[in-house]
Amino acid sequence: MSVASADKHLTTEWVAASRLPEPAFPTTTQALAAYREGGPSFSRYGWSATAA
Repeated sequence: MSVASADKHLTTEWVAASRLPEPAFPTTTQALAAYREGGPSFSRYGWSATAA
């Protein structure tokens, strides 16, 4: 956690990637799942495939 944003968080702790606290941001959950499975390093998860 950055000192500059310390007032934006209640707590900071290390947790296992397989045991994220709930609720977790969907993008974080998806990115960690892809990393564990050897997936892509880039994803459009949550974004449309075409630019507006």
